Amino acid sequence: MKFCTTCGAQLPDDATYCTSCGASLAAPVNRNISFKEYIGTYAEPTLVKNIKSSAIVCYVCLAISLIFAILYNYLGLIDVVVLGGLTLGMHLGKSKACAIALLVCSILSTLIALVSTGQFSGWLWIVASGWAVTSFSKLTKAYKAFQAGEATNAADMTL
Repeated sequence: MKFCTTCGAQLPDDATYCTSCGASLAAPVNRNISFKEYIGTYAEPTLVKNIKSSAIVCYVCLAISLIFAILYNYLGLIDVVVLGGLTLGMHLGKSKACAIALLVCSILSTLIALVSTGQFSGWLWIVASGWAVTSFSKLTKAYKAFQAGEATNAADMTL
C-alpha cells in the first residue's frame, strides 16, 4: 500500500492519482535545473533544431570565410577565429550570450566590409545569428515559465 503525499489517504500500489483528493502521484518535476539541462530535457524540439540549423549555416559561412582568408587576406583569419568561437559557444555551449555576440560581431564585420570594399558581404552570418537569437529568446521565455511552474515543457505553453 502507498499513501497520498497530499492528503495522506491510503491507496492501492498501482494508483496513479489519489482517489480521495485527486492529486497526481507521479514524481514531481525538478524545476531547479540549468538552462542547458532544460534545453536537453524539456525544450521544444523545433527551437533546439532552429539553433542547430543556424549553427550549421554559421559553420558553412565559417568554411567559406576561412578559404577566402587563406587565399586573399590573412587578416580575415581574425574574423574566422572570433566568429567561429562564438558559433561554437552558441551551438555546443547553448549560450544565448554567444548568439548575441555573434550577431553583433557579424553586423560589425559586414559594415566594415561594406565601408572598406564597397561590397555587402557577410549578410548570411547576420541572418543565421539573428535566427539563433530569436530561438534562444523563445527558449528563455519557456525556461522561465517552466521554472515558475507554469508548464512542464514548451508544448504546454504558447510561445
